[in-house]
Amino acid sequence: MTLEERLAMLETRLCALEDEREIANLIVQYGIALDSGAAAAAAAVFAEEALYDTDVVTMRGPAEVAAMVNGARDQSMVGRCGALDASNQRR
Repeated sequence: MTLEERLAMLETRLCALEDEREIANLIVQYGIALDSGAAAAAAAVFAEEALYDTDVVTMRGPAEVAAMVNGARDQSMVGRCGALDASNQRR
């Protein structure tokens, strides 16, 4: 394997790791936003063309995600589940 081939392979692997890290960060951002009831922050994780299928509802785009987070069901859980305590501080 030539040096150029090895560098290309390493670049491909690095890009995959960077993509995985970015996805993990988005999941954390979404979780914290959801747990704190921050609809705009939760919606910001999703692209306009996103399709988010849960066991309760299927949403299209950030506006529908924000509506879910602002809904009574999700707002009733703020501070009682996930990564944040009742004062919206990380556990």
